[in-house]
Amino acid sequence: MSSSRRARHLAGAVPDSEHTVLHESAHFLQHRLFGGWFPRITHCSPHWGNKASSETCA
Repeated sequence: MSSSRRARHLAGAVPDSEHTVLHESAHFLQHRLFGGWFPRITHCSPHWGNKASSETCA
């Protein structure tokens, strides 16, 4: 994957992964809902798939 400004380009077999496409689409939706900025998040590492990593990172 490479990024340029506000575009995300999925390369190779990545677009075949429904998870990756939905994940990146959710980032786009979040960007639109928050008016072009993302809320402050803390303690996102590790980033779990089945539970929240912290109060600000799902």
